[in-house]
Amino acid sequence: MKAVYSGRITITAEEITNFLRFIKETENGELDWSEDTIKISGSKYLTIMKKLGLADGAIKKSIVHPVITNNLFVYFIRFIQTVSNDKTLHNPYIIFSFSEEQNLISRLKRIENIQYWDVTQIGNEITIDLK
Repeated sequence: MKAVYSGRITITAEEITNFLRFIKETENGELDWSEDTIKISGSKYLTIMKKLGLADGAIKKSIVHPVITNNLFVYFIRFIQTVSNDKTLHNPYIIFSFSEEQNLISRLKRIENIQYWDVTQIGNEITIDLK
């Protein structure tokens, strides 16, 4: 998921396998897996990403960034504010919007969303107050 959130375009099973090996070597006791399990996990992870609609392709997967509909976006903003009291774009769950900051701001300020929240902007700081 780190690749998805960082805006990567493609990912391979080998990259995931190398990342799992890195975790095993650097994080003591975190992954006590055999080499066979690590190899299988790399391809299975991509299969799961494909089934979730986050990847497409055969061996080298293209990362598909999900599009959140406006109705789902409204629920998303309400949900992340109930989980975290952070009413700004620094909310730790905002990363799950799969949107860049400018796109997020424009979606928050849409006329059809005025009935759900008030958006206050002072410079680059955005505050979202639910109604």
